[in-house]
Amino acid sequence: MTDLLSPPAISAPHFEDVVRERISRRGALKAMIVVGGGAVAGTAITKGVASAYASGELAFDAIALNTNDQVTLSTGFKHDILISWGDPVVPGAPAFDIQNQTVAAQAQQFGFNNDYTDFKPLPYGSNSSTSGLLFVNHEYTSANMMFPGVTYTGFNSAAATSNAQKQIEIEAHGASIIEVALTGNTWGYNPSSAFNRRITGSTAMAITGPAAGTRHMQTNADPTGTTVLGMFNNCGGGSTPWGTVLTAEENFDQYFGNHGALVTNNPADSAQLQADKAYAKSNATSLGIVAGTSSRGWEAVDPRFDMAQEWNEPFRFGWIAEIDPYTVASTPKKRTALGRFKHEAAAGKVAGNGKYVVYMGDDQANQFIYKFVTAGTVDTGNRLANDGLLDSGTLYVAKFNSDGSGTWMPLVFGSVPALSAPSFEDQADLLIRTRVAAAALGATPMDRPEDVEVNPISGFIYAAMTGTSRSTADAANPRVSSAGTDPDSARGGHVIEIRETGNDHTATTFAWEIFMLCGNPNAGGTLDATTFPAGANSSGRTYFAGFDETQVSPIARPDNVAFDSLGNLWITTDGMPSAASGGGLQKHDTIYGVPTAGAERGHLKALCSGPKGCEMTGPYFTADDKTLFAAIQHPGEDGNIGAPQSTWNSIPATSPAGTCARNAVIAIRRLDASSVPAGTATPPAEIPEFPMPVVAAASAAAIGGVVAWRQSRMNRKSAIAGS
Repeated sequence: MTDLLSPPAISAPHFEDVVRERISRRGALKAMIVVGGGAVAGTAITKGVASAYASGELAFDAIALNTNDQVTLSTGFKHDILISWGDPVVPGAPAFDIQNQTVAAQAQQFGFNNDYTDFKPLPYGSNSSTSGLLFVNHEYTSANMMFPGVTYTGFNSAAATSNAQKQIEIEAHGASIIEVALTGNTWGYNPSSAFNRRITGSTAMAITGPAAGTRHMQTNADPTGTTVLGMFNNCGGGSTPWGTVLTAEENFDQYFGNHGALVTNNPADSAQLQADKAYAKSNATSLGIVAGTSSRGWEAVDPRFDMAQEWNEPFRFGWIAEIDPYTVASTPKKRTALGRFKHEAAAGKVAGNGKYVVYMGDDQANQFIYKFVTAGTVDTGNRLANDGLLDSGTLYVAKFNSDGSGTWMPLVFGSVPALSAPSFEDQADLLIRTRVAAAALGATPMDRPEDVEVNPISGFIYAAMTGTSRSTADAANPRVSSAGTDPDSARGGHVIEIRETGNDHTATTFAWEIFMLCGNPNAGGTLDATTFPAGANSSGRTYFAGFDETQVSPIARPDNVAFDSLGNLWITTDGMPSAASGGGLQKHDTIYGVPTAGAERGHLKALCSGPKGCEMTGPYFTADDKTLFAAIQHPGEDGNIGAPQSTWNSIPATSPAGTCARNAVIAIRRLDASSVPAGTATPPAEIPEFPMPVVAAASAAAIGGVVAWRQSRMNRKSAIAGS
């Protein structure tokens, strides 16, 4: 049996190699698509109908990237600070007091380092954009920003100094649910709402799906293997049409330690138990769990974080959890059918046949993009009947080919020799070690897959690659990190556009293109629609879907993505201020908008930047596009309480401990309360033409898919024209 969660070497071609070959092919290739017996020639990326108006014009002036210690917005916009770390959530929760924090208080207060946000209209089933529930992830804690006397010593290395502080950190993880409402043009939350709720690192959660109850999920504290306490490092997420939230556990490895003390050959143990302990130890080593004391040291206050005592506990993390904000008494559930890895996203789409499809990225260098297709169909008449829909289905991993095609490969035990015994025990084992299974099939390693979202207009999928730290170049991999100083290098990241065959989200084949090669378009060496097919994907090159690069905003390290109702893509960044990992721009992280179709396709504009040290996260629009929620995560992260890097939204200066910035969720609106992307303009009535999927070699299946795709577009446009 292969006992590796993250294999040391991956033999499949890296995505950089695929892109390199893809670009070289495009210089000579004309995609010939046979339609109805005729032939249509076209380039890989087209602008569509010239008269079509993007997916909704971005009616604002781009801000200049900056290093201001404030939220900087385009002219005509405002923001409300909706809720901050420590604010009361559960009715009756105490007010925040930096000097007198307790475990009980934090369990009732807004958690730390807010990330993904999700707005649920009230009442359920309405389309309200002024009243609803706001779900917010709390990814991780920063002791130097939480506790007086803890000094910043580097990212994720400032540890809590007391057991009480460590227990407070556990409660500061998870998620918050708050009732929010718009009054006039200002958002606020109701601290007395019965809907308000905290999910923390100690909240009881059910384990469901194929891995539930299996041997590797059982612990001394939970011999059934069906109940786990808490969720950790929840980063991105997704929203289901039946009113639940899918939230993604990412870097869960940092919470565990001490596997070096795990004895795997104790003669008092059965042969099976010895094998299981060896299995756990090997998986921990490959994942990066430390052999000694963890960076957080939580094993000192709870034995479940000590692998010498609870060797299976790490297997109970790294999943997608489903939470129902509308039902306060509901139990959160970890859905193991969706695989275990460092989840970043969980973007859903109801397919034409009624099945639900979830797209996910594994946020680590050289990892993969996945999708899950349910076995059953969505019940549109009874939302509660969909509980359990995500427990049965097929998990797929993506393989990108250099001709612009791709394949979704099923991760099913016994389906091929590589996924059979003795490499895997069963489907549960395969899901626990999803990365190993994906690598065994030859999935394409990516440059840190972050968020993945589905365009509500076109149905295309967009995936953000934050970038790599590769520092050496060769002929096949010319887009390198350039010692971290080149904004147009691999560190800058890129965005991929995926188009399912026939626009069927359950399809097992797809077409793909680079939508954006991030970087500084003013640095020279840029590409446009004419030069890109013949150009090389190398340092000093950027690309913005063929749009005039003298008109776009610089960007590096794309992270979270979202869509408004018009099909515009919104991107937040993570790491632009860093000279070492920010692509060399050294400006604050920012929220951008970019049309994905029509004449404005690729016209990237910066709307909002955050204060010093922060990461912009969690963009989410209300249905009317008039509010954009976003999270300001870890502002002033390189400082300490009393020695702040940022004073934005700070702890009161009267605090004996001194001042420091607090992470918070903001609501962005226009001063005139009009649409964020479109202003007072009326969106175009015509659905814009999107780029045609590329088929390099026509096949019966590909031809049928293209014809179906085109016909669906024509039908939608005809319906609008006739309405």
